[in-house]
Amino acid sequence: MKQYITFFLLILSSLSWAKSFNGVIKDDQNFPLIGAHVKITSLNLHTVSGMDGSFHFPEIDTQTILLEVSFMGFKNWSQTIQMDQHTSPLVIKMEENATQLNSFNLIANVNGGSMAGARLKEKKSEQVINITSSEAIALSPDNSVAEVIQRVSGVTLESNPSGTGSSFTIIRGMPKRYNYTLVNGIKIPSSNNKNRFVSLDLFPSDLLERLEVIKSLTPEMEGDAVGGVVNMVMKKAPEKPTFRVNAFVGYHSIYFNNNFHYFDASKTDATSPFQKYGPDYKASADDFTTENRETYTKEFAPDMYASLSYGKRFLKKRFGLIVTGTANQMHTGARSVRFEPSTTRDGSSLPVLTNMTERFYYNSVTQFGLNALADYYINSNHQIQLSGLFLNLNNNQLREQEKSRLWGVNPGDPTPKVISQRFRQTTNLINNYTLQGDHKITKSQKIKWVVAYSKAQKKRPDHADFVTVNNYSLVQDQESILIAEDGDNQRSWEYNTDKDITGKLDYSFDLQTDQSNLTFKVGGLYRLKNRNSFIVTYRFNPDPAVQAYGYDWKPDDPNITEYGTWEKYGDVQFRIRNPEGSTRNELNNNAHQNIAAAYGQVKLNHAQLIEVIGGLRMEHTDQGYELLAPRADQVPSQSSTYIDYLPSISLKYNLSDKSNVRFSYFYSIIRPGYFEIIPYMYRMEDYIEMGNPDLKKIRTHNVDLRYENYFNPTDQLLVGIFYKQINDPIEYVLTDGKDFGINDIVRRPDNFGTATNYGLEINYIKYHKTLGVKFNYSYTNSSVTTQKSLRSRENPDDDTSPIITTSIDQTRPLQGQSAHIGNISLLYKGLSDGIKAQISGSFTGERIRTVSNFYNNDEWEGNFFRLDFSIEKEFKKDFAVYLKARNLLNSKYQTFIKQPVSQENSEFPYQGNPGDDVLTGSEQVGLEFRLGVKLKL
Repeated sequence: MKQYITFFLLILSSLSWAKSFNGVIKDDQNFPLIGAHVKITSLNLHTVSGMDGSFHFPEIDTQTILLEVSFMGFKNWSQTIQMDQHTSPLVIKMEENATQLNSFNLIANVNGGSMAGARLKEKKSEQVINITSSEAIALSPDNSVAEVIQRVSGVTLESNPSGTGSSFTIIRGMPKRYNYTLVNGIKIPSSNNKNRFVSLDLFPSDLLERLEVIKSLTPEMEGDAVGGVVNMVMKKAPEKPTFRVNAFVGYHSIYFNNNFHYFDASKTDATSPFQKYGPDYKASADDFTTENRETYTKEFAPDMYASLSYGKRFLKKRFGLIVTGTANQMHTGARSVRFEPSTTRDGSSLPVLTNMTERFYYNSVTQFGLNALADYYINSNHQIQLSGLFLNLNNNQLREQEKSRLWGVNPGDPTPKVISQRFRQTTNLINNYTLQGDHKITKSQKIKWVVAYSKAQKKRPDHADFVTVNNYSLVQDQESILIAEDGDNQRSWEYNTDKDITGKLDYSFDLQTDQSNLTFKVGGLYRLKNRNSFIVTYRFNPDPAVQAYGYDWKPDDPNITEYGTWEKYGDVQFRIRNPEGSTRNELNNNAHQNIAAAYGQVKLNHAQLIEVIGGLRMEHTDQGYELLAPRADQVPSQSSTYIDYLPSISLKYNLSDKSNVRFSYFYSIIRPGYFEIIPYMYRMEDYIEMGNPDLKKIRTHNVDLRYENYFNPTDQLLVGIFYKQINDPIEYVLTDGKDFGINDIVRRPDNFGTATNYGLEINYIKYHKTLGVKFNYSYTNSSVTTQKSLRSRENPDDDTSPIITTSIDQTRPLQGQSAHIGNISLLYKGLSDGIKAQISGSFTGERIRTVSNFYNNDEWEGNFFRLDFSIEKEFKKDFAVYLKARNLLNSKYQTFIKQPVSQENSEFPYQGNPGDDVLTGSEQVGLEFRLGVKLKL
């Protein structure tokens, strides 16, 4: 019976005049246009084109319709359609619209903030590059550049989930040392007091037009990258007046069942007694505030965020201006446990757990960001641009910690504990001001110039540790807490500044023939960089020495007549061990790194089929330091200069108008870190750590091969392989201290052999109407061989024989390099219903987190999978509501040593069964939820 009904309905439908109408909208380059407005005027029907440029009207019951299409930047299109003459989808070609401005034409640049614009820039780029547009960022669950960049193929982060301001890129398995960061194509300084690394946590994603990860270098680019370059392109003035608002409130699940703990950072004294009164002043306890060392709690700790952006063009669109500002207050945190392993307890290489530390981090993060950009078209041949960037990230972090001794005790029994609170107020600031010009001198000659001033600062005033130890009173048969002695309680003031002044000039000359275009380009750069770092530390002892928590406490020993009691920090009586403050620290230094560079580059484009870019870059380096408080045996200052010649060549062959094959080779260098070349010496638990003024620069050869297919403006398939040979990589190794007059093991940075790094990358994006999928995967294999220390008994059969230490080579991956990295996102973008949704999964395979000094004792970070979700509903194209959720699976960060845990150690908390890997750490940050609104006028 059902078959007959179905057949009858088919007959009726075939007799009806109603039929569906389909089409696809493209530009003159045959690329689909997304979000074009399509209207059947006679029937008052509306729709928009999907992610593949297609549109669909389900039922048309007339023979003749008037179809109209409009899309910003293109001329309106209209046509009368006879329905019975169109049995296949109608292909509509839109014509680009140019705006006449007095004596010259200004045609808007490709919108790099759109997904289509990002794909086009990737296709036309001279380098191997991956681009994330602001449109894709807005749809993602991410709020900072650090969060966004993890979704780029071949990119992970070295980060500490417990804090903020400490996320650094690892590109193609190459740690932070091997990459650098740009803002609008100009290097920015770092607020780090030891290295040049720039933390991406500092940059709100709302400031960006797009995020570029460049994986190959051309001669016009600075030559000190191996993994790649991160370029943050800030928003530019729009063609039409725009005002946007984005705001959200959020919460972290880690505070669902925990109150938020904090201290009053407003009471912090910004300067130390040393800074106020000079180096000869002898400070007393009265010179230090106590109000900022008391702790408080609150039950509700929400996150709040707001960003505003205004842009417009004036003076008949000659002058453009955009200002974007962001502000937020976040309450992040983490719960963690850490184990300290030792290889000295039983005389073998097997780790023995000696201490367990449980921590809770409370972060009150306040961030402000401001980006302003103005451009002026003098005429069709001359343009100037002025931009300014200001970032301020302040994190008031309270860390509550309990450290238990594991050796010499039985699992489950009361153990000696050290209880501490760390009060850390850290402010990171970055300022960047850039003036640049773009001038067309003749039809074939162009000049570009840039002048930039940048400054990065980190301030950490009155960084304090309040340390106590547990004590069991036999008299009162209860536990109390005593103030720790031996200077464990300390307060320090740390400041460092990094300033850059950069000038850059490029000149290009075009030579055209019927089939080819040849461009000669020369240029130069000079950067004056100065860094200074300051630290002063005060150490405190309790006075009287015995002070216990609780007013009814009395000591067990009747001979102790001088003692005190306390309930809060302000009750404790302290004596300063070093009243003049300690500045004899190698972190008190001035450093410089001045770079002068020149390059020559030739670019050949033949018949729009093949593009070749080759040339040579020369860089002159002047790097050195000056110690402000040197020890008697130290060289107080040192400077070195050298010149490097850096050749490169790249080739792009157009297989079709949608697909390319790229090949590139470049030679690059990595200079030693600022602090690594200082002859510092710190005594650690198992060794002495030293600097190395004799460090050499790292020299690398880099090869890339990539196939690219851009099916349309939003879809792509990228498949590439890469190989890197790294000569004289800088690794931290163990050596015999006798060469330095030290009767101990010394750990110091040194150049060590040759490392290799190779891998495969796949990037795939596909949309069908309203649905899309993004997928990327990278495989990376790296290896480096360094010396490790191996401890054993002199007589393996005698447990009482002396422990001896020998050196042995071990081959391992580079620190931070994961063999497998993958991201997948499923997207829905309903342009007609205004709903956008994305669910994203990110996987990072196991990798070395900390390189150990001992054989087979490297600390590994386990496999990590994270799932995020976002959904947005748009109303009338000017107002939207969204929900974003991060870390839906509540994934944990875990670290371990690939050695079997012993029967004894397996009985401690969090450890697995005997024979499992030794767990060294576990950290949980919880889920994060954000509910927000967007307004566009």
